[in-house]
Amino acid sequence: MARSRLIAAAAAAATLAGIAASGAAGGNSYLCYSKFQTDPGVWVDSPSNKGGDVSVAQLVALGYWVPFAEKSTPTNTLIPGGWYLNCNPAGATTQSGAATTIIGGAGETVTDPTLAGLPGYYPTAP
Repeated sequence: MARSRLIAAAAAAATLAGIAASGAAGGNSYLCYSKFQTDPGVWVDSPSNKGGDVSVAQLVALGYWVPFAEKSTPTNTLIPGGWYLNCNPAGATTQSGAATTIIGGAGETVTDPTLAGLPGYYPTAP
C-alpha cells in the first residue's frame, strides 16, 4: 500500500512539474474562464500553500482554457514578441482544432504540436 502511494505521488509530481515548466515566467500561467472575458487572468501553476488555492492543472480540468495570441487586436495582456493574449477573439469558437502556430510565454514560435492547449502555450487567433 505504501509503495502504491509513493508511485501515485511521484506521478502527480511529474504531471505538475510538466505543467509548471510550460507556464509563463515566474510559475504563473494565463487562463480564461468566461465567454465575456477579453484579458486572461494570471494563475499560479502550483500553489505552495495548503489553504485551498487551485493549481493551473486543476483549473484546466474544470474548464478554464488558455487564451489566443494575436498581434492585430491589442488587449491589456502583452507578452514578449508583440503578442497580445485574448480570451475570446472574433471568429474563435474552440481550441480543439489544430492551431496553425503556437506562441510560447516568452513570445517564441513553438513547433511541438503536443504543447498546444497547455498553460503557457498560446494558439494564434483564427
